Amino acid sequence: MHSVVASVLLIIGLTSTGTALWNGQLIAALAIALATAYAVLAWYSGIIDSLTNPIFQLAGAVVILPIGLVAILNNNRALNVNLQVAYSAVLYDLGTMELHCDVRSAELRKLQEFGVMACAMQGNSDQLGVLNELSKGIHFGPTLTVLDSGAALLDSEKPNYCAKTFKAAENLCPTAFMSLKKSYRSALLEAAQ
Repeated sequence: MHSVVASVLLIIGLTSTGTALWNGQLIAALAIALATAYAVLAWYSGIIDSLTNPIFQLAGAVVILPIGLVAILNNNRALNVNLQVAYSAVLYDLGTMELHCDVRSAELRKLQEFGVMACAMQGNSDQLGVLNELSKGIHFGPTLTVLDSGAALLDSEKPNYCAKTFKAAENLCPTAFMSLKKSYRSALLEAAQ
């Protein structure tokens, strides 16, 4: 039984590590690999023993937790300053779209209304997402972190509605976004993927 559970943890951890590497998230891959090693060793030595063993506690507190937190902070939209400022800039452009385009078309009107709402709220959504990930990283511990990483592989990243709306609106009315800086446009288009 021990070897089956340890094998499952190892497979989930290696798959999550590989996915992080594939996505170019080197720090996240390191954190997941360390958490996987910790979880497998803890399972083999016994969960209760590993929780009271000072070496396991030190490894979790000093090595795995900080690397995991850095990985979360490094790979999150909420800390992408360019993207966060782009939300405000595109919000203004969406709000004044009728100065540049004929918003009588139903599709463009819907995009404008939805975009204003989405871009006004996207920064908060990103911040709540990073707080959720930080909370999981602090409270789950390495073993559950490996399982959560495996579950995250099944979930797709939450869509960035502001960026997706910007992309669609720019296709219909490019002149509305002429004042948008290239760096903001690039950040939004990348987030729209």
